[in-house]
Amino acid sequence: MRTRPIYKIGAIVLSIVLIACGTGSTTDEATSGKINVLATTPMLGDFVNQIGGENINLTILMPLEVDPHTYDPSPQDATKIADADIVFYVGLKYEPSALVKLVENTSNSDSVLVEVGESVNPIEFSEEGHDDHDDHKDHDDHDEEGHDDHDEEGHDDHDEEGHDDHDEEGHDDHDE
Repeated sequence: MRTRPIYKIGAIVLSIVLIACGTGSTTDEATSGKINVLATTPMLGDFVNQIGGENINLTILMPLEVDPHTYDPSPQDATKIADADIVFYVGLKYEPSALVKLVENTSNSDSVLVEVGESVNPIEFSEEGHDDHDDHKDHDDHDEEGHDDHDEEGHDDHDEEGHDDHDEEGHDDHDE
């Protein structure tokens, strides 16, 4: 039986929340009862917030309007990562390699790093998939031929035959 990746991630977050709440730590999160969680993207941040709710202090690294593929991490990001107890990032080359290295190297030794991409079965991108659609030119030719033949054969013959005979007969009888 396959489980959905979202359930795996939820189980990870819930486990971490329960473990952190049960420790006898004297750090800020223990006194406030909240865990410092960092998500690299707003998408992950929303997901983590839905699960953690009031039990976490959530920091989202990237603003919503930023392209995650081209994000340029700042020195302030390193501080935010170091302060986090749990760091969620997508992986799978979604974030730039500089940010992934920063996450992996800056987080403190007690931090939990969660690469969400490891929990999904990604669809691999291949260049071959786009080459298979070279036959679009054939579709264009087909559409043009089909409409041209229909217009020339069907409508011209019908218009000439029907109206000429009718017009001559009707007007001749009327004029006399």
